[in-house]
This record gives sequence, structure tokens and C-alpha cells, in this order.
Amino acid sequence: KSALKVGLCSDGYMPFVIRHPNGTYTGLEIELWEKIYYMMIDVAKERNISREIELVGDELPDYVEVDTPTVKPQLDLLRSGEADIVMCALYITMARAREFDYGPAYLQSGYQMVVKISEIDQTEAQVFLAAFGEPQPMAIFAVLLLTTLALIFAQITWMLERNNNNRISPTYGPGVFDAWWMAMTTATTVGYGDRVPRSFVGRCLMVAWMIVGIYCVGLYAGSVTAGVISKQLQMQQRYAKIEDVSELGERPLRIGVPWAYALKTVQKYSPKANVEMFTSYDLLYGALADGRIDVVVDDKATALYKVNEDPQWTDKFTITGPMFEPVDYGMIISRPGGDEHPLHKVLKLATYDLFKGESTKQKTLDDMSSWLGSQEIKRTLSVTEVISIGVYNVNIKLAIAFVSMCAFLCFFAWTYGRRKSAQTKMRSVLIAALDLNDKGDFDRHIVRRACSKLFDKFDDDKSDCLEGNEIEDGLKGLGFEHP
Repeated sequence: KSALKVGLCSDGYMPFVIRHPNGTYTGLEIELWEKIYYMMIDVAKERNISREIELVGDELPDYVEVDTPTVKPQLDLLRSGEADIVMCALYITMARAREFDYGPAYLQSGYQMVVKISEIDQTEAQVFLAAFGEPQPMAIFAVLLLTTLALIFAQITWMLERNNNNRISPTYGPGVFDAWWMAMTTATTVGYGDRVPRSFVGRCLMVAWMIVGIYCVGLYAGSVTAGVISKQLQMQQRYAKIEDVSELGERPLRIGVPWAYALKTVQKYSPKANVEMFTSYDLLYGALADGRIDVVVDDKATALYKVNEDPQWTDKFTITGPMFEPVDYGMIISRPGGDEHPLHKVLKLATYDLFKGESTKQKTLDDMSSWLGSQEIKRTLSVTEVISIGVYNVNIKLAIAFVSMCAFLCFFAWTYGRRKSAQTKMRSVLIAALDLNDKGDFDRHIVRRACSKLFDKFDDDKSDCLEGNEIEDGLKGLGFEHP
């Protein structure tokens, strides 16, 4: 059995080291170590150095477990000689390289931003709210100012126009309302023209009022427009795709990180960012799923595993933006007594052979990728696209409602017109049958005499009583048709 002692984090670190309840380990780094170890056996035999062959052995070494709230306990295993090699997603850093040796870097990583896959729902109510906008204080001020000034203008106009303008009532109440109506139609540029000032002074006053009205209406329109645009910009700020880490402090985003160094890194790139550190990955990604934070900044390899492979979070998150602060992963090997470890060269050669060999390179890369999944950024709809889709759906419904209403009105107009035409025809036939003036210039006495004549005409048997068939035949003879 190998004399090597390999240190591991007892609580695991997905996807690199995953500890199962029965005490066994799997994970990206565990599988990679096993491949490297068997390559080390071959390398040691090729070098034919007895000390190396003895240390490597021909059976996987046992793992030395240590609790790892930080990296320090793992490094202490190397310092104390309790482990020859440690691994658990350890970065290659200059500070560690001064004290220990590394095997070749087997994976390049860095920091990656993760966001929740959430389609913004733009309901019909939200579309109408966006169209009309939320109440804007300046818009309300403009309306109140316009109506108040219009009342003052109406008072003055009524006093100037009441005696020489037949469109404005000389009575105070109705007259002031007529002048106020004229002021409002003028200010809103509707200009019906049904009421206009007649006097010279009244017209001069109207010119001044036009300027005031244009200002008030423009102020109202500008305020409402600004409110709508501001609402859309807020949505853009909150939901637009994050292109770079520098945006984290420029937008109202809440950022979560898994450890202190990640927090410092985010603040280095975006000093104004609102960053919160979480004590576990479950809490971190749970906060992202619940919407308590907007972005997770995590190690890229871990982020890819969470996004693509972790059953708890699959299809809930996606990576966004470029990776930043690149760093390499590698296995750390001790320096016994400050000297190079006897198996350091064997470890390097075995790692090189594994990643460069024609028969092992692709298989090793594929196995590693299976733990990380796709690095493709899942595309989500932009705020503009969501708003457009929402408005498009509302437009379709409004168009359907408009067409339906037009069809109903056309049918109603056709039915009403047909009935009205039949009634007009009936009236014309009846007037002609009674031999009356079609201009309607007759009284009840004339109608009574005409009806008596028509009765005699229909009474074929002179029985002084009309039967049904006599009435029907008489009406048909006159060309009368019931609709």
C-alpha cells in the first residue's frame, strides 16, 4: 500500500470533493487524483528509483480528514507532516508557493457571477400602469395649476364677454362655465371653436392664456412621460443582463458571496457594491432562489456545478458576464525539512502525462467537464423584449375587442336600419292608401274620414265588418308588405 498521506476536507467541497454518509469520497478532484496516482505508479517504475517506488506503492493511499472552515487546517497537515499532499479545491497562490510545492495546474478558474433565471412577467394590468404611469407629483401640480388658472381666466372672460358674446351666457354661473370650457379647450389645443372671445381685450387675454395653457399641458405631458421612462429605466437597472463585474456597484443589486476573499475581490472591482457574505452554500444559493439577493459571485467551477449539475438548483440559475480574477487549481505537496518532496517530480510528470497523453487527455477533460456541465450562458429576455411582448399581447386583445365591437355595431346598425326602412315604407304605404298629404299636414278628423273610406274599400261584401282575409287582400292590393 502507498506510504503517501493525502489530506482532504472532511465536509467536502462540491464538485471537487463530495463526502458520502458511508465515509467514501467522489468528486472531480477525487477522480482526478485516482487517475494521477496510477500514472505515478508507472512514472516511478520508469524512473526506477527505489525510494519513489516504495513511497508510491501500488494501492491508493488512505485519506487524512480535517475540518476546513478555512484553508489553514489543510496547510497545517503539510507543516506537521501529517500529510504529504492535500487537495480540496485549493488555489495556486504566490504566498503558498513560497512555503509548499504544487503539482501542475489542472484547472483554470476564477470568479463568476450567477443570477436567477426569472422571466419578468408583464401582465395586462402592468402594461396599462406603465402606459398611464404612476401618479407623478409634478403632473398633478400641472393639472391643479391649469384648472385653477382656468377658473380665474373664466371669471375675467365672463366679465369682458357677457354683454357682447352670444356664445357665453350673461348669467353668472352658466356664463363662467362657458368661459371655463373655452379656456380648457384652448389650453389643451382641442379648439372646438364653439366659443371664442369677441372683444379686443378678450382676444388679447386669450393669447396670454394660450401661452399659459401650453406651458401647463406641456408640463403635465413631460411629467407623465418622464415617469414612464423612469419606470422602464428602473426595470432596466434591476433586471438587465449584467455584462461586467463593475456594474454591480452601479446598479441597485444585492450581491452574495461564499467567503471573505470573494467579498474583497468584488469590492476591489466594484467598490460601491452591496455585498453580503453567507456561511454556507445552501444559504447563499437559497437566498438567490428566494430573491433576497440578486447576484452570487462564486468560484467558476463551483458555480458551473451548482447551475448545471446540482439537483437542488438545476434549471434555476445561469452564469452571466465574463469570468474575472483568474486563478489555477493545483494539488499542494509538502517540503519535508524545507527540501523538495521525493515524489514532487513524480507528481508533476504523472500529471503532465495524464493531460498530454494521446490516450488519456480527452478522456480526462471529458470526465472533468461532466462535473461542471455546460459553460453556455442561458439567454433570458431583456426588459425591452418583455415589455414589447406584454404590449403586443395587450394590442392583440384590444384589436380583437375593437373588431368584435365594430362587428356588433355594424350588425346593430344594419338591423336597426332595416327595421327603420321597413317602418318608413309602411308609413309611406299607409299614408298613400289613406290618400293623405305625405308631408304630415293633417289632423285627426282628416285621418278619420280617410280611414272610413279605406274601410269601405276593403269591405267587399258591404257587411260593415272586415274579416281577416279582406284586410289581408286589401293590404296586398295596396302593395303593403310586413317585414
